[in-house]
Amino acid sequence: METQINSPLPGSVDTSRRESTSRRERALAERDPAAPVLALPPTGRVARPDDIARLALFFASEQSDHITGQAWNVDGGTVMH
Repeated sequence: METQINSPLPGSVDTSRRESTSRRERALAERDPAAPVLALPPTGRVARPDDIARLALFFASEQSDHITGQAWNVDGGTVMH
C-alpha cells in the first residue's frame, strides 16, 4: 500500500517576520505610492499560527483517517481570489 500524506499550505501567517515585512512595505509605500504591498486575504485577516495548528491536529486525528494525499490551503481565500 502506497503511503500518501496530507499537507497544509499556509498563506501569509501573522509572525514577527511578516510584521517586519509589513513595516518595510509601508515605509516603501510612503515613498512610492505605486510600490506593491501585502494585501489582506478575502477573510480580512492573515492566518494566525493556531489556524495552521488546528489543521495539523485534524490531520493527526481519527476524523481524517479517510483523507489522504491532499493539499489544503490555509490562506483566507487568497488562492481562490
